[in-house]
Amino acid sequence: MDGIVSFLVFLTTFWLAINILYRYFRGIFESHGFRLYYGLVLVYRRGFSLTRVPAALKKTTLVWLALFLYSLAVFYYAMYLSILSRLGVAESSARASLVVPGINLTGLPLVYFIAAVVVAASIHELLHALTAAVNGVPVKGLGFAIVGLVPLAFTEIDEDLFRKASLRVRSVILAAGPASNIALAFILLPLLSLIVSPATLAVVDVVPGSLADRYDVPQGSIIVLINGKPASLGELRRVFETNTTVNVTLTLLTPSGIIKNISFIKPGNVSKLGVYVINGPRPYIAHMIGVVPAIHLAGFIEYSFLVNYSLALINAAPLFITDGGRIVYESIRRRKISHMINTATLAITVLALTPLLG
Repeated sequence: MDGIVSFLVFLTTFWLAINILYRYFRGIFESHGFRLYYGLVLVYRRGFSLTRVPAALKKTTLVWLALFLYSLAVFYYAMYLSILSRLGVAESSARASLVVPGINLTGLPLVYFIAAVVVAASIHELLHALTAAVNGVPVKGLGFAIVGLVPLAFTEIDEDLFRKASLRVRSVILAAGPASNIALAFILLPLLSLIVSPATLAVVDVVPGSLADRYDVPQGSIIVLINGKPASLGELRRVFETNTTVNVTLTLLTPSGIIKNISFIKPGNVSKLGVYVINGPRPYIAHMIGVVPAIHLAGFIEYSFLVNYSLALINAAPLFITDGGRIVYESIRRRKISHMINTATLAITVLALTPLLG
């Protein structure tokens, strides 16, 4: 609860400051391409002209379409598994969940998430722009926006020439965004394996007054072992989510790079260590660049993979305003059928995410 209150205070203070500055320095803001809408939407736009585009990019048409179709297929499969999970037919690990910045994503993970979204959205829109330009559709501008605390990016193309282009060209331009994100996720996958360890936990925050606070588990440390076993999130829950008194020994790699053992007794009425954790870096990465930089690198790489993969799937799905939704409207002339496809996909998504099923 304290984290949510702190987040709301920060968000209110941030937007209050932006609104005050915009009111008194509006001319300066707008002369540099910034505009404020509704008090909570800050938009930056710059005119943009692509004069030199690699001709080889035009040969990647089939690649973009293939990656888009892959993302679309994985989206429907993921929603199917999530619905089965909520009905109790599949494992709970297959359940899709909604990330709400500031509510179920706070602290350092929120910073990693925002940074990953900025990079992913920028690449997404840049590929839309490059693919449009190489197919003869001029790009009028690129921009960024902050809506609440969520960063967004957008591309403005010549809509008249876009509508006059062939269905293949229109589809490739729209498919390039999600395709670029799934391609980046594939590139990040081996990096994820090399840098992030599923058998260590990085402590990104410590709850005041908790067991971790009382026994000096420092923020910025890496839990390597829990009672001699690899420190996975499952092992942490297994040890602490019991109603019995347990002897616990944590093996830590401290922020200064020293191995340290902490032993204590977990009372039967305590079910949490009192730390916020993410998957930690592999020990050799921590020894190479330092513990704290390794934690930040691992966090950014992991969230970059998750954000790009998720962004690809969501944008490939026909959900009205997504790239997939626009492709459906461009491909099917009967608007009623297009509406039905988008509505059905939205209903499937809601069922996959709703907690009411389980």
